[in-house]
Amino acid sequence: MNFYEEVKDKLEEIGDEELFALFQKHLVPSAQNYYDIVMASYKSYQSEFTPELYQVHVSKKIRDFASIKEIFEEYSKTITTILEEGLKQFNEMFPEFKIESPILIGHSMGCFDGAIRYLDKTKYLVFGIDVISRLYQDISAKPFIIHELFHEYHRPLYQMYKMQGSLLDALWMEGLAVYVSELMSPGASKDEILLNNPKGMIQKVEQNIQTLIVELENNLEELPQKIYQKYFLGPFDENRYRAGYYIGYLFAKHLGNMFSLSELVLFSGEKIYPYMKEFLKQLKK
Repeated sequence: MNFYEEVKDKLEEIGDEELFALFQKHLVPSAQNYYDIVMASYKSYQSEFTPELYQVHVSKKIRDFASIKEIFEEYSKTITTILEEGLKQFNEMFPEFKIESPILIGHSMGCFDGAIRYLDKTKYLVFGIDVISRLYQDISAKPFIIHELFHEYHRPLYQMYKMQGSLLDALWMEGLAVYVSELMSPGASKDEILLNNPKGMIQKVEQNIQTLIVELENNLEELPQKIYQKYFLGPFDENRYRAGYYIGYLFAKHLGNMFSLSELVLFSGEKIYPYMKEFLKQLKK
């Protein structure tokens, strides 16, 4: 990260405002679309976004870069190869798939490891090497790459339950991506297929499953921001630990016992809805 090399000796003497100004002047223009997406992603985590909050957040991530610098540089060299290997493996199951979206890779300021994001009506497949570096230091990142490739493949095929989205849609799309990642990564750990981020996520879900089920049932057809953030986004705390990924995965695995994968990828939200309602009932004690 050339920008960090330029500012690292100044970090102790300059404040957040000056550091952010340097970031805006020297780094952002080189990847304007990427950092527009980063800022939009950060906004989605905040109930009350302000430019000052973003300034402090970005400055902190720059100052903390030294802690991941070595692994970040390694992933910067290998991420393209990992993507190519993941795509090759993905095409063995879905030979018709081709990546249509532009791919953007960089330091996401902690906002995502991988995601599909829209900017000016253009869909991008984006990766954050900083988050990848923290999550996949000692384990394979390929199952995660397959997860993101599946989103790229699946979204054009999936007919949403609600045009604007719903918790049902989120549970299904994320859960199915985790399930496919597991199928295509025999022997992969729960960490590798995104089911232990944050640490202890599965245990927390299982401890609180009855309360979570009721909340999901009451909001299944809607997409309230606070509920969506609690189940799928951050920041992580005792109340927000990405429970939607695990519950969605359990649901996808449940349907996988009844239908083939080729059938599941073509299911619409309308078809999924009654199965989800019945599944949540079955989870109740």
